[in-house]
Amino acid sequence: MDSNTKKSLADYIKEAEPYGDNETWVDDCTTLKDVARALVTLKKEINEGKFD
Repeated sequence: MDSNTKKSLADYIKEAEPYGDNETWVDDCTTLKDVARALVTLKKEINEGKFD
């Protein structure tokens, strides 16, 4: 990716690590990186059965 190309949400999701059990989630998600990390964490928690 050249320096003039912006990253997409999908790019950030590929790189994102879920929040750890002792971490506080970012409440306002003002960047794509914050959104990606929240989505990755939600997916992880759904897969673990934390939601119905």
